Amino acid sequence: MKQFTEENLTTSSRKSGWKIDKNQIRTHVKKVRFNDEELLFLNKMSAVLNISRAEYVRLCLLETLPKQVPELNMQAWVALSTLSSNLNQIAKKLNQGQAPEIAEIKHHLSKLRETLLGANNG
Repeated sequence: MKQFTEENLTTSSRKSGWKIDKNQIRTHVKKVRFNDEELLFLNKMSAVLNISRAEYVRLCLLETLPKQVPELNMQAWVALSTLSSNLNQIAKKLNQGQAPEIAEIKHHLSKLRETLLGANNG
């Protein structure tokens, strides 16, 4: 099977953004049969990864499935990104010579600490 390398990446596919050689354009269609449980799993996994079922099957075949981010990590990431944004705004005020309220700084640092400790204990 031809490997995807910088030299043979020339044509962009619609959804995945992969660029493929014109000789690698997918023209063959194959039917695959699934039982109810297998189809449910295929639907779930493709939805979780936000890709089509065909793309999921292709990635499985090529053994190049993207890593799944656990829901707990995603929630922690959202909480930490919000807090870091707030702290960056405080730092910007300080750099501009403005004095943010000490209570505001304490509040955001406290929330950051709680989130980090929660992520550590999770």
